[in-house]
Amino acid sequence: MKKQFILSLLLSLFFLSEVTLAQPTTPQRIIAVGAGVTELLEALDVGDQLIAVDSTSRRFADKYQIPLLGYQRNLASEGILALQPNLLIGSEEMGPESVLTQLRQAKIQIEVLENPQKNHQDLQQHIQRLGQLLAKNKSAEKLSAQVMQQIRQIQSLPRGKNRALFLLLSDKGQLSTGGHRTTINGMLDLMQLHNLSAEKQGYYAYSIEAVLALQPDILLLSERSLSQDLSALQKKYPFLQQLNATNQGCIFSVDGQALLGGFNLSSLRESQRIMQAIADNQNCLQ
Repeated sequence: MKKQFILSLLLSLFFLSEVTLAQPTTPQRIIAVGAGVTELLEALDVGDQLIAVDSTSRRFADKYQIPLLGYQRNLASEGILALQPNLLIGSEEMGPESVLTQLRQAKIQIEVLENPQKNHQDLQQHIQRLGQLLAKNKSAEKLSAQVMQQIRQIQSLPRGKNRALFLLLSDKGQLSTGGHRTTINGMLDLMQLHNLSAEKQGYYAYSIEAVLALQPDILLLSERSLSQDLSALQKKYPFLQQLNATNQGCIFSVDGQALLGGFNLSSLRESQRIMQAIADNQNCLQ
């Protein structure tokens, strides 16, 4: 009887410790930096714990009626310290490092979500990590399952032509493209499209002449903005009319949020939207 009592006591202490470890020790006051990070936190059901967000997350600031901080690469320690957060979560684009150092010295926990793969594997790791950090393991499991379902749906869609090119357009007429180890390359890989600019790493300058010579089957476009208007882009950049992809309707805009802070939920959603549009257009398949 005594042995049974001791065993029951030990089991009770074990399960109690598990519950204690699974719960944050203090109420969370979270600042999210990066639209992709903020969206992920909302998907994990901790939107009500946000006390401020950066400027790329403006729609979340409006939704939760919370302060809007500066741009994610140019944060100011004074404004953050005044809000008394106990947790700051952002992508590896968050900075500058001098500000992050000041915040750490003020005993604010900082969680940097790194993106070594630049694809959906990073997103899955972020979901798992935040689920553990915020004691939202069940929400994380549910979200991870949804992500896997979306990936399967994307890869089950019909595909034909696969020579794809991404162009980042600027008001000054300069073009850039995304090589390997970029979020856009991760999106193209997920869609099983061949990235014509993958021979180089990162985002790099590109010329109109090179685009016209390549004549990609699929063309993806984005400006340095969170919102994109494909019709306006085609009018703004006349050279696009010289491409077969444009004439075949195989030209698509990419939401700027999908490219910020590594592969995020918007990256996945845009991949699915674009791949479905390709599948629905016979000109993009033949």
